[in-house]
Amino acid sequence: MSERRLILLTTTWPYDSGETFLSEEAGYLSQAYGSVDVFPLSASSLQMRKVPSNFTIHAPAIRGTLKNKALLLWKGVFSTAPLGFALKAFFCEKGYRRSRLWNFFTALLTFRAAYPSIARFGVTAADTVYSYWGDKWSLALPFIKRKAECKTVARFHGSDLYEEAKGGYAPFRSMLFGGIDCAFAISEYGVKYIKERYGNMYTGKVELARLGVASAGENPEQTSGTFSIVSCSNAIPLKRLEFIAESLKQISFPIKWTHIGDGPTLANVKKIAEGLPQNVTVRLTGRMDNAQVRELYRTEHFDLFINVSSTEGVPVSIMEALSAGIPVIATNVGGTAEIVDEQVGILLPSNITPAKIAKSINNIRGNCKKLLTLRHNSEKRWNERCNSETNYRNFITILKSI
Repeated sequence: MSERRLILLTTTWPYDSGETFLSEEAGYLSQAYGSVDVFPLSASSLQMRKVPSNFTIHAPAIRGTLKNKALLLWKGVFSTAPLGFALKAFFCEKGYRRSRLWNFFTALLTFRAAYPSIARFGVTAADTVYSYWGDKWSLALPFIKRKAECKTVARFHGSDLYEEAKGGYAPFRSMLFGGIDCAFAISEYGVKYIKERYGNMYTGKVELARLGVASAGENPEQTSGTFSIVSCSNAIPLKRLEFIAESLKQISFPIKWTHIGDGPTLANVKKIAEGLPQNVTVRLTGRMDNAQVRELYRTEHFDLFINVSSTEGVPVSIMEALSAGIPVIATNVGGTAEIVDEQVGILLPSNITPAKIAKSINNIRGNCKKLLTLRHNSEKRWNERCNSETNYRNFITILKSI
């Protein structure tokens, strides 16, 4: 184990219930660094998940949720944070446009609200500061680097990288890319996006650093005549869960849909589910932690995992399904095509419709021999591309070499 220190910037982890996949990466980081200081951006509660023994968890920069607009406004306005860079970006990036104002001021207020906490980092030139996301906390990296001349890196996933997922505008990208030594993208698509979109403003390293999961164990064989599908995500508009619910209206055989997760669009999903035909069963489990999801995959048979998002990085939820040998239907968005193809399921066009989803379910269900092959290939795909031990060790090797 190295005695070097890593400073890890998260959104809420290990507080609250988000960023569940960070817990696995934490185990590898703990082996690679003598100590890891974690500074969450916010937390609505201080209930903390289990962390490695050499992790020190500090109080969140913002006590409360980022959805609390009044809190964000209060802390963002009454802050000692720098402001000159924002005035420059406001005009140079045309942040004053009506379509950009919300993104501009939300990013600025979040940065200013969190900025006073940087004094608690105690950063030295020997440290590495790692922002788990390419937005929110990451905006602090250029200021940290300027003060301590340390190494700064950011990991880019999906919604934190692709400007299309932010309404076409991500503020302060020029300053961010000017203040990091390495941008880690979780997909080849993300690497290409950074190089093409920000190549003129960024001269640092761009590296592929895939996420990964441990094996969930083998999904059991089917013991009933009901075709069983599962999805796992937050119930938010970009996940398009209503499309899955609507597609089930066009299925004539016995089918059960299990959705894991909650959120604002779940009420509409429930409403659609109430009108589904009798051959369809819908189970909405609500939020489950990672261990519970993995246990479900080990103990209950699923014929198919489904993800019809309009935008993604490379979904960890798909990786977990593959690790259990569950075939996948998913939309061709972000880096999803890097782990889903005809060898493990069906890759759907991004402009999907419920009718096309229903047709794909019918196609897979109608070929039992192919389904068995897909199950075998799914676990193989996980081992080749999504195995956490391989992927995280490769990431840490690059991280420590910077």
